[in-house]
Amino acid sequence: MVPVLFLLPLFWSGKAAWLCERSSVAVLDFYRYHNVDDYHSLVNRNLGDALGEFNYICQMHDTGLYKHKLLSHWRVSVNTSWGPYAVCNQLLGRRRCWGTLNGHVGRELAIGDTGTGQCTANSRIGSWFSFPEEGQCPNGQDVG
Repeated sequence: MVPVLFLLPLFWSGKAAWLCERSSVAVLDFYRYHNVDDYHSLVNRNLGDALGEFNYICQMHDTGLYKHKLLSHWRVSVNTSWGPYAVCNQLLGRRRCWGTLNGHVGRELAIGDTGTGQCTANSRIGSWFSFPEEGQCPNGQDVG
């Protein structure tokens, strides 16, 4: 059973050029494979849709990178005018994303050519997403 914590929606938005033409807001399911101490936030982290994250898990199984092998499920309200995917990692004691576009949730094809799949369906292997800190809406603010 998924803890209630993972079902609470977070809200993300932003404004920028070079975005996908879609501009609707949708509540979507995202998944994140992680260690036991890294479950509490989506800020400056990368996630996947179901197919994209399971492809990632298959890759990481071979490397043994994650010893705890946990999967979290999140339902998130997002602006579907996707920005480019950003790499989010821990560096110098702080989580950061590189390559964001004014805080928009980034998107790319899972397990493929970096930089592709931002605005396509990606139905064969799924999508990966980045959630930069500057894109999180304050509590009570609508996603735009």
